[in-house]
Amino acid sequence: EEEAARAAARKAEAKAAWTEAEAATIAEATKAEQEAAAIAEARKAEEEEAAVAVAAAQKAEEFAAAVKAAEASAEEADNEVSAEEPAEEPVTEEVRLRDLLMR
Repeated sequence: EEEAARAAARKAEAKAAWTEAEAATIAEATKAEQEAAAIAEARKAEEEEAAVAVAAAQKAEEFAAAVKAAEASAEEADNEVSAEEPAEEPVTEEVRLRDLLMR
């Protein structure tokens, strides 16, 4: 009976050690899964930030192109107005006399 009790005790100890090792393995696996998930989340956030930066750069380029086009359009309109305005005569004695006679 003593031998059977010792065998049962050894068996119980072995089972407890096995269960403890199994729990440690599960805890390590769970920790590794959580770390992998955190890394994946960080990568996803970095990718999203990069996408936002690219979109902002594209918007800035579009805005710069729109400003450049508006400046060119304004300059073209200014040139057209300048071309339509009559050239001013230099103010000479003749011009002053003519202006006086017209009044």
